[in-house]
Amino acid sequence: MTSAQLRQLGYTEFRSPRGRPIPSGSVLVPENIYLVGDSLRWGTQEGRRVEFSPEAFDTFLQLWSAKAEKILEFAQKWGVLVMQRSASDASPNVMRPCGDNLEAGEEPLDAWRYFSRRASAVLGIADSLRNDRVGDAEDWSVIADPHFDPQVDEPPDFNPTVLWQPYGMTKGPAIPTNFPHDDAIAAARELLLDELWSWMTFWRSDRSVGVSDLRLTWEPERCRWRVMIDFNDYLFAAIALQLVLVVAEADNLYTCSGCGRPYVRTTKRRPKAGWANYCANCFVDGSAERKAAKKYRKRRSEAQRLKAAGMSVAAIATTLSVPAARVENWIKQEDHVQTKTRKQ
Repeated sequence: MTSAQLRQLGYTEFRSPRGRPIPSGSVLVPENIYLVGDSLRWGTQEGRRVEFSPEAFDTFLQLWSAKAEKILEFAQKWGVLVMQRSASDASPNVMRPCGDNLEAGEEPLDAWRYFSRRASAVLGIADSLRNDRVGDAEDWSVIADPHFDPQVDEPPDFNPTVLWQPYGMTKGPAIPTNFPHDDAIAAARELLLDELWSWMTFWRSDRSVGVSDLRLTWEPERCRWRVMIDFNDYLFAAIALQLVLVVAEADNLYTCSGCGRPYVRTTKRRPKAGWANYCANCFVDGSAERKAAKKYRKRRSEAQRLKAAGMSVAAIATTLSVPAARVENWIKQEDHVQTKTRKQ
């Protein structure tokens, strides 16, 4: 998405003249959020405001495969989507986020999983394009119709609403399979641009007021003015903006060595080249520790096998890309185990 397009949407200055990032705005978290079957029910009579963070966005990306309790936990911490049926949509069953003037509501958990999966697919495609690849067919199937080719299938009276999804977004055309690589990459970037534009706009049509602007506040404790993006309390507006910023910057977008999905790295330290890196979910469920332990055992076993085959410690260390002292320790451990076994 270009700077001109972002300015058209009202996001005019993400950085101050000295380059300092402008803080994100706050979203409203209703006090009463609870599960009712396969939906979240909430009321806004009382609530609190929290500043949306990259950590929250990274967690949102994982919700498409999460259980109901995990989605409820996220909503209770960061807010709700404020889903509302739209009178302007072709189908009466379509719901959109950022509902207007709602004091209470109920939204399907499927909507949460839908937007989370779609955002995850966008980042997967963006990561692939950054590495000169078109992207996985599974990710593309989330945002594009694999059976629709505008060069072949589009009738003169084609109505894009036939590709509407139940939560207000559309599916674009697929990239023709006969495109050369460079043309396919260019087409993929155009489709990704359309997708990001949709994230920023599709929920605005029926609103009586805007949902994004800059707000100026005075901080008495710091004796200074503070400029921040104002989401008018809407969580989805914050998610959409964060998605666009991550794709535009891409510096903190990585692929998890555990689950293989793209994630936003919220720590300032980048993973070392050649080292495994993991998303927050894989750290929590122990995937990172299990994979590291498995890799450690495999290297130790290989070092012992190479030593038994007559290779020197220095050569083993070079082959396995580990310090020689570690190889010596592995060999001593194996010798100790064998000696103990013989004594028994």
